[in-house]
Amino acid sequence: MREPEEALRPPGRRLTRQRRIIYEIVRSRRDHPNAAEIHREAVKQIPTISLGTVYRNLKLLAEQGLIREITHLGEGSRFDGYPELHAHVICRACGKVEDLELDVESTLDQLVAEKTGYRNLVHSLTFYGLCPECFQLRQWGTKAEEV
Repeated sequence: MREPEEALRPPGRRLTRQRRIIYEIVRSRRDHPNAAEIHREAVKQIPTISLGTVYRNLKLLAEQGLIREITHLGEGSRFDGYPELHAHVICRACGKVEDLELDVESTLDQLVAEKTGYRNLVHSLTFYGLCPECFQLRQWGTKAEEV
């Protein structure tokens, strides 16, 4: 991957303060924030930044391969500051997104290429379920820390 400084300045575009701050916010968080959460944090540094600016820059950063966009079952997108190959697990109840390291991913693109003839493959592997807290809440009607 290109150095972030170079990649933050795609061909024909200048490096803006907004883009740098949005990138730094996404990279600093491991909780896979949505655009509104990123906007709330960006406003602390740039009070006049609009939500539209945040969306445009997130889209550009994802297209550049600097971040990953995670589509979440009709709940909108979340963003991952670590674009390296890894899977995600998403709670169907609360929407929490967590990283998941799986060895199977390293061979998945090769397997699909052999079966289909497609080349330059990329994929996204996402599992959906209930996080331990939501499972506990549904099973017992209380959160684990209340028990």
